[in-house]
Amino acid sequence: MKYLEEPGAGPLRADQGYVRLWLEEGFLAHRRSWGAEHFPVLHGGLALRLLGRTSAPFTSFSQLPESVAASGAYLKYEVTPLLPFTGGVVEIEGALYKTSTKSLLAGAAMLAGGLKPLLVPPLSAALDVVEKVSESLDRVLADADHAPVLGVHWAAQATGYSGNLLVPGHLVVVDAKPGELPGTLAIHEGRLVLDGPGGHAPITGRDYLVLRLECTTERDDWHQPELDQLIRQARAAFLRGEQDAYDRYSKEAVIRAINCPDFVPSDQKRVALLVRELIEDVAVLGAASDPELSLDAAARDRLPSADDPRVLNLQLEDLLDFR
Repeated sequence: MKYLEEPGAGPLRADQGYVRLWLEEGFLAHRRSWGAEHFPVLHGGLALRLLGRTSAPFTSFSQLPESVAASGAYLKYEVTPLLPFTGGVVEIEGALYKTSTKSLLAGAAMLAGGLKPLLVPPLSAALDVVEKVSESLDRVLADADHAPVLGVHWAAQATGYSGNLLVPGHLVVVDAKPGELPGTLAIHEGRLVLDGPGGHAPITGRDYLVLRLECTTERDDWHQPELDQLIRQARAAFLRGEQDAYDRYSKEAVIRAINCPDFVPSDQKRVALLVRELIEDVAVLGAASDPELSLDAAARDRLPSADDPRVLNLQLEDLLDFR
């Protein structure tokens, strides 16, 4: 097992960003010799401190497409959504299985895939589902009649502690003893390769598994259905002339935004400020304001920067006086 840090990347600090786990590659050297009833399954999991839980687990299976008839496969499968890193230990696990259509693992892969659409923001609503899914999948793994072809478990934490630091990179496990590989493991253009005198070369004849830990201080997903609904309700109340309802929905939207556990503290303020602006648009534009505009869509163009003076000095009471 080896963890390949992204070049030049520094450690992620608590309450300063987010983590997300991806299944990147799974390769089974003898895939071509399998019967039609067999197929590979990749398992990935991440656990971290979240919403008062000391270790909230996220886990999933990715069944490789049936069209993959070659010996290996390349995929980018999102195991978790973006999760705020609030400190503590982040644990990652992964495994590569050979299974069959009649195996418990086949059913688990289908179950995990079917439940994934339920794991959407807000995390406070999704976490109970996440934990139940994780417990069920753990039982399936414990009861499975065969061990994984490859497996790995790794942990990291914020600066100021001993052990691995939480740095973005790739967690790699290869079925090879030390010194057996003719080169150094590396990531080139998103793929696992061997660096040697001849340059980059693919790994052949070996089973391997690659997971990627994404660490970022800036989100690419601001999807929040509950906030979208409150914004729309506030706008509609304004257009109907219902001032009390407008005030109620507006204040609830801002309070939820500035306390949303899906975001780190600095982003809570940024989102709360944007939510207020989106609501107040209706006072300026009236019926011309877009009734379907979502927080996610608006954030791409209108989200204040983290160093915006309005954000740095923002207090909740500053947001609750709506015009």
